[in-house]
Amino acid sequence: MTLSTMLFNFIALLSLLLTTTHSYPASFEDTISTNSINSTLISTNVANSTLVPRYYSVGDQRDGSAAFGPWPFDVVDEVNGNQAPIYYCYEGADAILHLPLIFVDIFAKWERAVRLSALSFRPDPSCNGILECGCSDSACRPDTLRIKAIHDGGSYATGGYNYASNTPGRHYLGLQWSDPQYEENRAQMVFTGTHEMGHVIGLHHEHQRPDRDYEVEFRCDNLWGYAKAFNKVVDARQDPLSPIQLPDCNFPKWLTDEECMLQEVCKFPGYQDIFPEAYPYITGNYLEKFEGFVYPQARLDTSSIMIYNSYINTNWNYEGFPDPEFPDGAVLVGVNSDHTLYEILTGGNKDPAKRVVSDGDVSRVVQLYPKGN
Repeated sequence: MTLSTMLFNFIALLSLLLTTTHSYPASFEDTISTNSINSTLISTNVANSTLVPRYYSVGDQRDGSAAFGPWPFDVVDEVNGNQAPIYYCYEGADAILHLPLIFVDIFAKWERAVRLSALSFRPDPSCNGILECGCSDSACRPDTLRIKAIHDGGSYATGGYNYASNTPGRHYLGLQWSDPQYEENRAQMVFTGTHEMGHVIGLHHEHQRPDRDYEVEFRCDNLWGYAKAFNKVVDARQDPLSPIQLPDCNFPKWLTDEECMLQEVCKFPGYQDIFPEAYPYITGNYLEKFEGFVYPQARLDTSSIMIYNSYINTNWNYEGFPDPEFPDGAVLVGVNSDHTLYEILTGGNKDPAKRVVSDGDVSRVVQLYPKGN
């Protein structure tokens, strides 16, 4: 082999190595699972907020300086990695009988975040590893997450770890029950439970970030209940003795009834008696309970498991009709930098069965629950 041939082969090999090293992965998941070197780099980048630093969540404090924060470390180990388990139990016969298999799938949805972080989900220590663990007031830890089956009303959950209280049962997750023998019901329950577990972990709605309106149009007049609320506003403004008061619509300048709805009732807290459906869309800068919550100076994560999709809570959604052609009738509309519009899909998919936690969700979990090694 001549010297020129050897030099040519060396340059070709070097070029190949450089190309491989600097190529960007097709997906976050593929890189984590197939390349250990890149996996380490990506894990570090996620923890340092350089990969996909998109979230709206509790802050990082575990010292009680904030009322709510990430769950505490059960074991702090810089060598073998920290451990921050969320202990759980099932409250009530219905929950014990029906929910454990649903939550196996819910925990699996968060597995990607668990693998890269100190977070884990474990039955309360009193359960001795039994997955169908019932809550016992005398035996369970006071901070254990209590999971309930909800037959009347929607799902709900506490947000993060409550450092301001030692009251037993202060952490809870209620999952709206539907018969899981129907696949669509099971898929919806798993998706809803995955979203609510995001709240328990400490994540909140991306669409309630204080900077939402820079990237997302909130079309309040497409919300279910808007017409009913509008009529309440009209009646109240025509009746000087009405118990409903709307002074901000009259001073310093008089607003029309429609302006009153869009500029006041849809935007600020304090109008829940008039329009409760708008409350989950009010941005966190107007809500005291979000004090101390943090978000980066980066784009909203519009594929997060923690964002509402464009058509949730619309008239179409509640009436059971298929969504109209986007953006007609949408409540949340994504706006690109070139002003084109796009549909927001919770978990990146219209199908509840195919929704997953996003790279941004994983990123913030790793930041909140660093392994330490």
